[in-house]
Amino acid sequence: MLVEKRSTETREIVEAAERLLAESAAPRKAARDVKKACEPPHSSKAARDVKKACEPPHSSCAARNGLGVLARRVACESHESATPLVRVRKFTLRLGAFTSLEDVSFDIAKGKVTALCGPRGCGIAAMLDALGCTLPGARTVDMGGLIELCGHDAYRTLGAERAREKVARVFFGGSFELQSVRNAIAFSIRQRGVHDDAAIAAEINRVLRSLDAERRLGDHLDCAVSSLPALERCLASIARALAKRPLALLVSDPATGLDQVDSFTMSQALQSVARKTECAVVVATSDPRFARICADEGVVFVQGRTVEAGPLPKLNSASADYWTRAFFEGRIV
Repeated sequence: MLVEKRSTETREIVEAAERLLAESAAPRKAARDVKKACEPPHSSKAARDVKKACEPPHSSCAARNGLGVLARRVACESHESATPLVRVRKFTLRLGAFTSLEDVSFDIAKGKVTALCGPRGCGIAAMLDALGCTLPGARTVDMGGLIELCGHDAYRTLGAERAREKVARVFFGGSFELQSVRNAIAFSIRQRGVHDDAAIAAEINRVLRSLDAERRLGDHLDCAVSSLPALERCLASIARALAKRPLALLVSDPATGLDQVDSFTMSQALQSVARKTECAVVVATSDPRFARICADEGVVFVQGRTVEAGPLPKLNSASADYWTRAFFEGRIV
């Protein structure tokens, strides 16, 4: 009986001890769980994976090959966007004994409309000829300085013929106006080696969309260019040049003969080309009103020299240069 009593007491003591151990273990387990949850990321595999994913690119071969290439591509794209398409530096042009341009310097950015503006006879027509590599024969021309296109000297490195492939000059009038709008644009497309009818039709649609001229020209594709109103004739000439997919589009006095409403429409068409094709649109004009509504950037010429260059709104309203203010105020023509 005594043994049984002692064994019963021992069992009760053991059970009580187990209960006490269990009660004390629960808080410790909860504390361990809380501690584990609060530990730094390296204490668990999942956290280590997160840390590994957040490490810099050099921490893994895949990151070097993937993110490194992406970083280089972004850097190259930002560099290209910051680099002007055309750089003119200390350019001088003499036609025989006459000095047409002297010490001219400015930049032309892609995706923007740049106005070469100034009073009549200031040299902007000659500058447009030089940019388009359409100057007269070499025996009568003496050039100094630099015209750089896509990082290459347009005359000495690329050569005039290769430079003309990258630049399109818009010519208004001429025998092409006897053709239909469709054939005039298709002629420039075929010069690029495209002869498939479906591809030509798609390219014509692309050109019209770039000009925002689907309605103005799209409904008259089979009409002769010469039969169209003045604005539509000008747009057809620009479309013909744009079909060559140039890097720079050169336009001389596009608002000549247009009323105020049509001039505004023309300015919007040129802005659309620059915005949708990333083409550099260069406009030569002696009309300060058209320059204001058309251009993002401006270069003011007086007597064959550049007197000021910069954002057109600043040139128009906040210039400190006498000749720039005089031009935009209409005091010199």
